[in-house]
Amino acid sequence: MEAPSGSYRLIHSPSGRVGSPSGVPFSLLPGSVIQLIPQFLTLSSAVLRFRRVDKHTLSQLSLAVVIPLLTRLLALLVPSLPFGAHVMVTFPQLPLRLESVGDGDGMSCHLSVLFEQLTRRLFFLERGGDWGRWKPHVEMLSVMVVGQPIALDEVNFSGFGQCADYLGKNEAVRQWLILSRLIAFLSISHPQLPTMLMDGNRIRPVPLRHTLSLPDMLPADPLFGRGQYDAANPPTVLDDDRSITYRSYSCMVAFVLFKYLWAAGVLRCAKSWLSTRLMSLSSRRARHLMAASGVGQLRHCAAVCDRKGEYGSHERLIVLGGEQLGATGQLAFLTMRDTGVSYLISVLTTESPPFDRTRVAVMRVVGEHFTLACKLWLEEKEEEPAMKLPSSAGIAWMVFGGLRVHRHRTGNRRWGV
Repeated sequence: MEAPSGSYRLIHSPSGRVGSPSGVPFSLLPGSVIQLIPQFLTLSSAVLRFRRVDKHTLSQLSLAVVIPLLTRLLALLVPSLPFGAHVMVTFPQLPLRLESVGDGDGMSCHLSVLFEQLTRRLFFLERGGDWGRWKPHVEMLSVMVVGQPIALDEVNFSGFGQCADYLGKNEAVRQWLILSRLIAFLSISHPQLPTMLMDGNRIRPVPLRHTLSLPDMLPADPLFGRGQYDAANPPTVLDDDRSITYRSYSCMVAFVLFKYLWAAGVLRCAKSWLSTRLMSLSSRRARHLMAASGVGQLRHCAAVCDRKGEYGSHERLIVLGGEQLGATGQLAFLTMRDTGVSYLISVLTTESPPFDRTRVAVMRVVGEHFTLACKLWLEEKEEEPAMKLPSSAGIAWMVFGGLRVHRHRTGNRRWGV
């Protein structure tokens, strides 16, 4: 196609303004030229720059011109999300029966709907904030869906009435509501009864439980200190059990998904360790690992999630994803619990024995040169002379907060999304 006739030629100025060689502002270009501009935006950078035009300029373009441009923008935006192949965003399209129909009221109406759906996807994804906080959670879901990507369609994006409703929620909350809107679990024993993970703002914290809990976001909580407070991802409690405070909303979701993974039978309890000798070298190392303030200080992990009880107990869930294990589709968890009188640590993984990848990943986090690393992998428990420690299976049961699934019974339940 030839360039528009006349004295105009598209250029890109350092300021991002598109205009003519003589410096005519974009808004002063003739309408006939503006209509042709999207056809000549062949570079991705040009398409991304064009999205910054003002509403007045955009209003001069017909929907037939704008919609292909918005589709190209969405195609460029989706790969920039941190989820890789685990998440797929569907592209809205015109009904097939209208593709051969010319301009008319029906076509104009459908073009308007298509324009609204595309702009909603672009706005929510681009203005969503830090999507990276949900990468470990998406990996956890992908293990349960057995490799199928999570598809985000119009139902996921239409849950917010207006853009103001979307922006009015905490960043982490609005992101998770989009990602989780259509997630349901099926039990082999009740395959005809899908169980929704979320119902509006409410979450189902325990598998097969009928009641849902409403997360309540808190201001800076004294249990975790102001230094760890994030207004976009604030401390959270569930309305049915306010005795437990999660360091953030995403931490709460991670603990819930961890329960679903364990109940699904996809995790194996590879190693467990317990110590009641609080001043031993291993206990001191465990205390140091639990005091570290997240991924910034605990390297080589995908996520660090915390929850604390009202009587001082502290549980930490360290997520090791496919990147840390060096195998796509594999997950491992390092669970740590400080009860005040003992330290309990368990290693759970989707990997089959002898857990070589899991061991390497766990040693990076714990520190292979520390005594704790050796004792954890050899399951050398430490006890005061007058105390008798429970078995490994009992330790696993304690760490999981009473979730009554024996660690060796890994094939009796299965869930799907």
